[in-house]
Amino acid sequence: MIPPGTRHRTQSEEAWVSRLRAAMLSVAGLLAAVALVWVAARGVEWLRFREAITDVSLGPAIAGLVTLLAMYAVFAMRWRVFVPPSINLPFNMAFAALMIGYGVNTVIPARVGDIARAQVIARRTKGRFPVVIASIYAEHLFDAVFLVSVIGLVTVFVDLPRVVDSVVAVGIVLAALAVILILIIDPIERRVRGTFLLSGSGRLSRLLATCLEKLNSFRSGFTHLRSWRRLSVAGILTAAIWSLLFISGIFWGIAVGLSVPWYAIAIAIAVAGLGASIPGVPGAIGAYEVAVVTALAFWTDNKELSFAFAVLLHASQAILNIGIGGLFLAREGTLFARSVVRSPDGLKQRATDTNSH
Repeated sequence: MIPPGTRHRTQSEEAWVSRLRAAMLSVAGLLAAVALVWVAARGVEWLRFREAITDVSLGPAIAGLVTLLAMYAVFAMRWRVFVPPSINLPFNMAFAALMIGYGVNTVIPARVGDIARAQVIARRTKGRFPVVIASIYAEHLFDAVFLVSVIGLVTVFVDLPRVVDSVVAVGIVLAALAVILILIIDPIERRVRGTFLLSGSGRLSRLLATCLEKLNSFRSGFTHLRSWRRLSVAGILTAAIWSLLFISGIFWGIAVGLSVPWYAIAIAIAVAGLGASIPGVPGAIGAYEVAVVTALAFWTDNKELSFAFAVLLHASQAILNIGIGGLFLAREGTLFARSVVRSPDGLKQRATDTNSH
């Protein structure tokens, strides 16, 4: 029962509240990014940093960019493995949606880009949105497991600081929890359905039925990954993706004259990749630089070169994300682009509407 004197918000009021929430989220993300950049840049001599940026070798820098483009292509190939066979996802469609998602994530916090690219595929293929978003979460899980494995493997052969061992331990625990959650979704759904839905037909039962339907759709996005063939292909492509990013990082290290072992760059990028997977600031601005500079500090005390390396590697990815993603986003149409930029909540609602028809 609605209390006396209360009323439902009109559609225009809901839109205004949604835009206000999105604006507050963007401002909070921007402030967090500024604070993190300040942390990463503490102790940097700006004259030496400018020299490091302006003295970049063009050849290795171009090689780094080309390697990044190859990495994005392999990303799209891998996503097709994660998407269930019931959804027909050509490579060009996967690449376009992937770059739209990365472009949106670069400028809007809270990983809204993941929702955007799932919505693109759900709208074009008529696939269920929860199934598509589950494939994206599967990507993140594979990336986290691979990065933790890389850091853990290096610790076997190289004596690394204790803080790195702590990062590996935390990553292993989180990855294990994610795998366990995926495995127990099915029995939880059956238990809840049998306990509550069969015992009544009231409002609570209808609400639970709706939630379980969404959960079942989400779970179905993982069931096809029980195939060892798909798991093997996904694992090989994941290794190829991050190997290409490590190679790009090595090229950028050569471009700025960073004298550290190759595995130092790999560990710095792996730590940054784990940090970037946590939603918060747009494009992991600041968080990425803090992770890279902190990791490289164990091998070099030249903070100017470390910071220049972090900024250039991160900026090269951001430029490609925004440039290519923006072109594909414009092709999706003005209405869809506005729903992404103005209101993440509106984008979620569009995803719900798409799957209700």
